[in-house]
Amino acid sequence: LLWGLLLAGLYVLQYLLQMVIEYWGHIVGVRIEKDMRRDLFRHVHELEEIGLSAPQVTYLVQKLRAENFVIPEDVTTLEEAKEAILTLFKENA
Repeated sequence: LLWGLLLAGLYVLQYLLQMVIEYWGHIVGVRIEKDMRRDLFRHVHELEEIGLSAPQVTYLVQKLRAENFVIPEDVTTLEEAKEAILTLFKENA
């Protein structure tokens, strides 16, 4: 009976640790993906030189920066651009 409870406890512990690993693995993966995307799309001109292009939102953000709008460097997705633009409007309203 004692060995059975010990074994059941180990299975529960294994299950809980697996859940923790999957959760933190996802969090770390999302952060790595964002960092890679940000680092890659900082070099739009180099990408274009080798025949690649960046997402359209990258070009939009570059044009806004060229017009002296203050937009963070790490904006690489449509959602991030939307938040940055809304923040600009709120600050200037």
